[in-house]
Amino acid sequence: MTDLLRFSRFNAFYCCKKMAVIFLLAWGVLAGSVSGDYSDASADLYQSVLKLNSILNQSPQSEAWRRTLKLNVLETQAALGSQADIETLSRLQFGFSRSQAGNIHPAFAEVEKALGNQIRNLSNGQNLDPLALLEKAKSEYRPITLSKLSSERDAAAYEMGVLQRYYQSSLPMSDQDQGPIDIEFDSIITFLIGLKFELPPEFSVGKMDSMLRDVRAQLQEVIAKIDALPFEESEPEAADQDEQDESPKPDDEVDERSELEAERKRLQEKFDALRKQRSEYLKLDAPRLKERQRVFTELRKIEAKLAETAKQKGDPFFVATRMAIEKLNRIYFFGTSDNLQEDYLRKLDQLQSLLNNENEADRTGKIGDTLRWLEGANQAPALITAVRSKMSLPNLYISVSSGFINSVASRPVYEVQQINRTVEGRPTTGTATLSGSVTIDLVDDPNQVHASLYLNGNIDSQTQFRVRKLCGYVDADGRAEARQSVYANVGGFYVNEPYAAADIHTFFLGTSSNCGLINKVAAKKFAEVQPKTEAKTSNETSDQIRDQFSEQTGQPLTSGRQQLAEAQQKLLSRSDLLPQIYLRSTSQEIIAVGKKITPETLGAPDRPSSDVKSDVSVQLHDSFLTNFVYRTFSNRTFSEDELAEEIKSLLGDTEEAIEGGEFEEGEGEKPEEEKFGITFAQINPVEFEFENNRFSIIASGRRFTQGKRRINEGLKIILRFKMIRQNGVLKFVRDGNAEIDYLDKSKKSPST
Repeated sequence: MTDLLRFSRFNAFYCCKKMAVIFLLAWGVLAGSVSGDYSDASADLYQSVLKLNSILNQSPQSEAWRRTLKLNVLETQAALGSQADIETLSRLQFGFSRSQAGNIHPAFAEVEKALGNQIRNLSNGQNLDPLALLEKAKSEYRPITLSKLSSERDAAAYEMGVLQRYYQSSLPMSDQDQGPIDIEFDSIITFLIGLKFELPPEFSVGKMDSMLRDVRAQLQEVIAKIDALPFEESEPEAADQDEQDESPKPDDEVDERSELEAERKRLQEKFDALRKQRSEYLKLDAPRLKERQRVFTELRKIEAKLAETAKQKGDPFFVATRMAIEKLNRIYFFGTSDNLQEDYLRKLDQLQSLLNNENEADRTGKIGDTLRWLEGANQAPALITAVRSKMSLPNLYISVSSGFINSVASRPVYEVQQINRTVEGRPTTGTATLSGSVTIDLVDDPNQVHASLYLNGNIDSQTQFRVRKLCGYVDADGRAEARQSVYANVGGFYVNEPYAAADIHTFFLGTSSNCGLINKVAAKKFAEVQPKTEAKTSNETSDQIRDQFSEQTGQPLTSGRQQLAEAQQKLLSRSDLLPQIYLRSTSQEIIAVGKKITPETLGAPDRPSSDVKSDVSVQLHDSFLTNFVYRTFSNRTFSEDELAEEIKSLLGDTEEAIEGGEFEEGEGEKPEEEKFGITFAQINPVEFEFENNRFSIIASGRRFTQGKRRINEGLKIILRFKMIRQNGVLKFVRDGNAEIDYLDKSKKSPST
């Protein structure tokens, strides 16, 4: 884990002028990406928790459920994904089951079911050796059945129905007023319910293609052996016959050539027969293949429509529906393909090679891509979990020290109150002064933030009581404290009832009489009731401080609850963009731990160092930003105008963002022949590398155009930046010229 920033009391920073367009991609977010740790079980649990939070945010019983079902802990375990603790998940599932919350609302039942799936998922693969599981997986191919296809179809139709009901009845009217959603729910649900599936025949076009590839490879191998035999010279001229040595060919050489020629003939005949067979199978299988293409096209359209809508409304209900459609799309594609088992074994071989070779170029990206294929094909779930639990750790850590929190949130307390009450049957008046402070103590908790609001103060009072015409004078002092625990995570918080205690000691000062005897008698009487009076005063003071403390903390907590609910609604409306994140506390700091991945990518390979930290500390692994832009650019082609439009849609006004860069006013419109185009690489299209407050952006493309010119070579464009402080503001500035290199390491670098 490398650090991008480490600082205290930071100010905002801004990028320098004349920065290349590709730098802006760093701050673009992946519109339509789906958060969640993949495997599917991890993603399903994470999304079900987001949906439950969305519903509870609108309920007055939110805090009660959060406390009863330990939702703070659940949020952390859901965000941990493949690193979640199985025992903790089991306790959470038991709590859901015991509360019978699933009978109250389907969202509770969905979480309970997702917990069970995740427990099974992690039990089979977490912390196991990936290479050992890989060998085992080679003999555990699982054909995709009609039952599996039907199950995913029904799940997608169900999620679409939930989304329709949620949008029509539960979505706040202010959101609905923004305009109707262009999704034809009824027609999509009808289409999904009506889907019929047909598996490929035992002998299909795909299997013929596979057999043809094998026979072609054998044929080429035989031809290569024939070509490697000694060259056959022509017969010598008669005049030179006597000069030639008699050297007849050995029988074994003649036999080898004959055998190879016979083998070539046999393989060629087999190849021709298979081609003829393929044509026959193609005619027979044409209706199925045509229907497969039609269904696949319709599913892609539905998925694209949901992805487009998610750019405006990315709340967890839209994201969950999109995930279900995407999963059906994948399982349909793989389940109706012809050569799944052969492709599966080939993918396992690729993964084995990648795991064994740490120096492989783009190793992490290729591993993630292979895992995504296996996930889509419904294969090797234990292997996927094992790899991700070891190689895909959180890639964002933000910590805020307790000292910084108290410098902002703690406050002094100085209150003077009038006393007018009856003590031991005697009217008592006077004043009491409370002086102290309210601070925030943090408590170690790996699953949530545990903060204790702590009042610590001194009490001084001067009172007088009357006995007939005489006044008695009493001073008191003591200590008082109060605590209230707050438990919070990203989804919300709840508070415990406050605790308060006071320890009051009283001192008799005398009476208004000048008679010494009267004062002695009064002092003696006071001493007799002093223990009881002090105990009663301490208890009454404790109750009073508790009530006042609860009242004073209640107001900001209520305000904070409202602000949090508003912030949550905004965040949940873009839940498709957010990293998985959870909060935890130690006695020294609050830590936000995040992971941003896509189905095709991994998180950080290790945990960050635990050295001394500043008031505010940010630790960001390269993979965080790399994964943010992965799906936006992976294998996609952009013209110069399209790329500018994409950046503008992500960042707003591009001209202001670049401030004198590629789109500077006054340059005018470029001629078409000068505009560039780029097709980004599929694996790691845009990467980020951090080192010592410097970082690089690496854009990888597999095809480039400018006018009629074409470059069909894979190239990397590398831009380096460093962070400097100017006038108290942090800025990123270019560090050297852009560099260009081939993706193929064997080729000499082109000029920069």
